[in-house]
Amino acid sequence: MVDLALDCGITGAALLGVEGRARCLVRWWDRGRTPAERVYDLLAVHSNGHTDRLHGLRRPWQIGAAVARVIEPYTMLQPLRFGVEDIYVGKNAKGAVDLAKFAGALAAYVEPKTTGGPLWVTAGSWRSVAFRRGWWSSQAAAAGMTHRKKLATDAVPWMPKRDAAKLESLMTVPLIVPGLRELLDATPEKGRDHATDAGGVFAWMQRA
Repeated sequence: MVDLALDCGITGAALLGVEGRARCLVRWWDRGRTPAERVYDLLAVHSNGHTDRLHGLRRPWQIGAAVARVIEPYTMLQPLRFGVEDIYVGKNAKGAVDLAKFAGALAAYVEPKTTGGPLWVTAGSWRSVAFRRGWWSSQAAAAGMTHRKKLATDAVPWMPKRDAAKLESLMTVPLIVPGLRELLDATPEKGRDHATDAGGVFAWMQRA
């Protein structure tokens, strides 16, 4: 079985694995222009050392089409499962809608290569699989929000939940997804948390 996991952010990543082992990591990022003028670069690294690079992508569907082309050799003889991190809707509803449109346009170009529709998974669900068992309680203690007697200490510094989750993703996901560390080391350090978030979705898929 081939599994493909997507973190569909404006800066995002896709992780493909075969029989539970990471074989290909695709990352994309924009060049920092205004939203109306975004231009994306894409890098794909394979476990055999091969790399693919694309520059000047302007639309999310072009990213999806590029991901579909990169993974095609892995999916010609085996069925493909497809997991995508679901969109979180917080206080910024417009931002969530824009991101949902981006994710949908990207995922639509990959879905035809799958054996079924995407498995949409919330961040909370894949984190419950990938993160350390005590992570949630330690963050609650650090934020002073626990009802237990456990109190925050210097060993559990408080930080915004999103930042804490990104740090935990970087620390733990490469330990539980075989082959991911080597692929990460072949890509730029900046933005690796998106790759490990995709790895978290991948880890969740192994139990789905």
